[in-house]
Amino acid sequence: KYATVVYVCDTPLKLKWTATCITQGDCILLLADADDDECATYVGDYERLLLKLKTTARTDLCLIHPDKLVLPGLTSIWLRNRIWVQDHQHITMDVRARKVSRAKKKNMILDLALKFASKANPSIKFQFEQAKARALQLLAKLDTRVATVPGAPAAHKNDFMRLARILSNEAVGLVLGGGGLRGISHVGVVTALEKHSIPVDIIGGTSIGLFVGGLYAKENNIVSIYGMTKKFSRRVGSIWRNIFDLTYPVTLYITGYEFNRGIWKVFGYHEIEDFWIKYFCNSTNITNSTMEIHERGYAWRFIRASMSLAGLLPPIAFNGSMLLDGGYLDNLPVMEMKNRGAKYVIAVDVGS
Repeated sequence: KYATVVYVCDTPLKLKWTATCITQGDCILLLADADDDECATYVGDYERLLLKLKTTARTDLCLIHPDKLVLPGLTSIWLRNRIWVQDHQHITMDVRARKVSRAKKKNMILDLALKFASKANPSIKFQFEQAKARALQLLAKLDTRVATVPGAPAAHKNDFMRLARILSNEAVGLVLGGGGLRGISHVGVVTALEKHSIPVDIIGGTSIGLFVGGLYAKENNIVSIYGMTKKFSRRVGSIWRNIFDLTYPVTLYITGYEFNRGIWKVFGYHEIEDFWIKYFCNSTNITNSTMEIHERGYAWRFIRASMSLAGLLPPIAFNGSMLLDGGYLDNLPVMEMKNRGAKYVIAVDVGS
């Protein structure tokens, strides 16, 4: 009668209902508080029971966040001791029980500021209090604007809707192809998708498409893309930076230092697992003459590898192999997107 049955396993560990949920389910969702540092490093009782029953069901880890912010390397800590987890999702949810624990959690920056203000003279302390009050007012205005937007929170931004589409094989994939400088136009495509409230559940691509797609996947926010792309374009297009980056042209023209620095300035130490939307990188392995798909590791390295033109930029070394631009084998990896469960694929080719 029903195509989908949801088992809610919120009972004590020793009850039969818990074992029934695990054995009968085709997909098991493990919900965890992403800010819980203790649970991140050890396997819990429910997970031990899951392993004990030797279920063959697909197991996904859902990390619950208070807002759309993932610290660099946080996700890899959760996945390190959970090799049985096939996939993971980042979900935003305001947990009431967490408000108490978050209030007790130390804030190093705030503690230092308060410590400095307490020892400073009254005028500096007064200025600090004024700056704090202005910041709180700006945050309150921003929250009011977001709350008054028609339809907010929008369905295409709802994390639970995204999770439902992925689990029901109705995911929407976005593939952004390579195309050099023309690839900056991918920003307009993402803007159009946002304007028409079209959801994106998985992002992939090649070369400059990976760069723009990575910006959107990292925070799922169109606003930050504009500033980051401008900053990157200005840095890469600087004549003086390119002149100082020239090298003796035996195998390539530039050392790649400034290009590496430009990409790192954007993505920093964020790993692909930390991106809010599922994301994969495409590169060409010139050592084995194969295409490589990267779903874990430092994002800037694999994005840089997929943007490396032979003769212009040095390849990226990875596991004893050399990686270059993914466009040499597949400039628009639509089939890879289909293999990752996307039913609907939006492909953008700016290189043709």
